[in-house]
Amino acid sequence: MKYKNNNHDDYRFEYKNDHILVLKYYTQTKKYAPYTSMLSERNMSEETFNKICEDWYTRKIAEEKARAAHKRAS
Repeated sequence: MKYKNNNHDDYRFEYKNDHILVLKYYTQTKKYAPYTSMLSERNMSEETFNKICEDWYTRKIAEEKARAAHKRAS
């Protein structure tokens, strides 16, 4: 099974076999490239895959906002 989640412009997700690959968009090259990957269960449903992707994206954006706020405060 293979699934893709292209719901966000800055990150894309692909599910293959037993892992989820996270691709990040780089403005310098104007291309998506591997950013990180996560191990996952085999035979995951598309619904579960999409939930994992959205949870990861939400945490990542919150982390980036917190980092930016900390930089401004320093």
